[in-house]
Amino acid sequence: MVSDVSTAKTAYEQQSRTSASQRHSVGNGPGDRLSISEEARGLSSVSDSEDVTFSKLALRAVKPMSNERVSEIRDRLAEGFYTSDAVTQSITEAIADDLSTAVA
Repeated sequence: MVSDVSTAKTAYEQQSRTSASQRHSVGNGPGDRLSISEEARGLSSVSDSEDVTFSKLALRAVKPMSNERVSEIRDRLAEGFYTSDAVTQSITEAIADDLSTAVA
């Protein structure tokens, strides 16, 4: 992901050095202008990295949450429910189970 940011930064810096004849410009009014270099155009077609693909799949797997459930969670946070010893122990055990399953 860092390399994607570095590549985008490099493309941005090179865009400012690209000659006007190599730029594609769009404008709707006086002073409005958008210039995109050929290198930046090429970046838009780069396929997703594994991290991005994984993140998209993970987001699709998340179930929608009702407003009532969100309110309930906020109330529990305000009451300190999630910092109680019982909840902390339960979370610790769930993480340990996940880790042992992943290693096995």
